[in-house]
Amino acid sequence: IDLTLNARVGGDVNLNAGDGDIETTLNNGAQVGGTIIANTTGNSTLTFNFSTTKQTDYQQALIHLGLANASGGTFTFNGQSYTWSNFDDLVSQIPSSPSKQRQSSKVEDPLLAALSRGSTPRMTTPLWISIR
Repeated sequence: IDLTLNARVGGDVNLNAGDGDIETTLNNGAQVGGTIIANTTGNSTLTFNFSTTKQTDYQQALIHLGLANASGGTFTFNGQSYTWSNFDDLVSQIPSSPSKQRQSSKVEDPLLAALSRGSTPRMTTPLWISIR
């Protein structure tokens, strides 16, 4: 099952995939009135694909999702709460504000810098978070 939510769902979202995989993505505008439930013996991933222009919202998202448990929990972003259960992985694809990155000429992308030097990159900034 591959489900992407961009709008309001009034109740629980029950994803029954038997032994198949479940990929669920929540985009800006997604609102779920109940719990997102993954029922599968395969792999299940819940991705938070939100955007923000506020650095504080980005930092709070990293902290809260970093502490969240994929098997069940609640996460609030921009005033909207999301509750889930039975997932194997949580993934955050919430980028920091592009305008904040452009304002500082001292910020260097570690991946691009390592590749331009011909060395093996060592990431120090999370691009996404996956929690098992």
